Amino acid sequence: MEKRHKNLLRRNRLALVRDLEAIRLSNHLFQEEIFSENDLDSVKVERTRTSQAEMLLDILPRRGPKAFDVFCRALEDTDGQGHLVGLLRANESVSSGTVTSTTTRLNVNPPLELNDGDNSTSQHIAAVNANVTTSSQAKKNTLQHTDEDFLYPMNNKPHGWCLIINNVDFENLNRRGGSDLDADRLKELFTKLQYNIKMCRNQTAKQLKDALCQFAKTNDHKAADSTVVCLLSHGLEGQIYGVDGVLVSIPDLLALFNGYMATDLIGKPKLFFIQACRGSDFDHGADVTDGGHSKSAEGYHVTRTTAKLLTAAFPSDEAEKFVEPETLPAEADMVVAYSTVPGYVSWSNLQKGSWFIQALFDVFSAHAHTEDVVSMLIRVNGKVAREFESFNRKKQIPAPVVMLTKKVFFFPPS
Repeated sequence: MEKRHKNLLRRNRLALVRDLEAIRLSNHLFQEEIFSENDLDSVKVERTRTSQAEMLLDILPRRGPKAFDVFCRALEDTDGQGHLVGLLRANESVSSGTVTSTTTRLNVNPPLELNDGDNSTSQHIAAVNANVTTSSQAKKNTLQHTDEDFLYPMNNKPHGWCLIINNVDFENLNRRGGSDLDADRLKELFTKLQYNIKMCRNQTAKQLKDALCQFAKTNDHKAADSTVVCLLSHGLEGQIYGVDGVLVSIPDLLALFNGYMATDLIGKPKLFFIQACRGSDFDHGADVTDGGHSKSAEGYHVTRTTAKLLTAAFPSDEAEKFVEPETLPAEADMVVAYSTVPGYVSWSNLQKGSWFIQALFDVFSAHAHTEDVVSMLIRVNGKVAREFESFNRKKQIPAPVVMLTKKVFFFPPS
């Protein structure tokens, strides 16, 4: 949508909110392929006529260059709405057809390459902070090169809520030493990125499911731009452990946040960060993994598939039902950033925390002022792949799954 049309909608917002018949207009916009089915649902789930009108006006400017003209035609074709299109057309001459601005292009140095195994972030952050003067300046520079229709709105402060589930002490699995460091890093990071934080520690399978279910349904998401969920635990492929040793399906947890279950999050980015093993092929050394299985007495290299582990634990046919192909809910507006690829362990260090969370903290701290989430996750992949190595020279690569339809920028304050 052109800037002048956005300005018209903003200047006449009170009159529009007061008189709009949002449901009928949304159906017209859906018919003309301006609104998606999710957009239509977002308007319909609002409980009052006023909130429905506000939702329509929030969505409309992000629906392309034809949106304003189709909206005006919808007003003309809808009984009792013609006076509103007259109001918009009468004021259209006030808007300027062009908008000019002067922005200072940021000269952001590339991150310094560290070849000696040092994982410090001080040099990275210094390189960025020396060139980033203000959050608004960085935002202007980014928007100058990005179509606003391909950006998720991130205007609220805070942007929303971040839930951190940190399972450390298990009944029958290894203690996850270093996980508290990960949780503290995530709390620090997402506080800086302008989220409210909720933390839960040592959750059983039932408590974990209940915590995510309640979080997905909280009314706080209504006024939020987005939401973040961090899961830190032992795991297998497609599943994550509660501290009671019971497995929970990750796809089932993600489904709690789809458009049917979490209506207040429809059209908003939902970011998941999962630090857990997705298999059981691992080496023993100074570092530990998030597979949850004890070291052998001999300390030699162990290779066992998930199916073999489950067969050993469940000699009957019960083992088979746990081995499921990993699937994700077919919903838009999600990123699921796994710490490792399917079938492999996810490494952690007792003194420093997990490789994935260390890299995530470093990269997001250094680049969130100027880069979107997907670009930063690519940096995280590279950092984990190049800069981390286990005692027996084993490597790891994270595996983000992207279902976003736009770019996500945090634009944190400097």
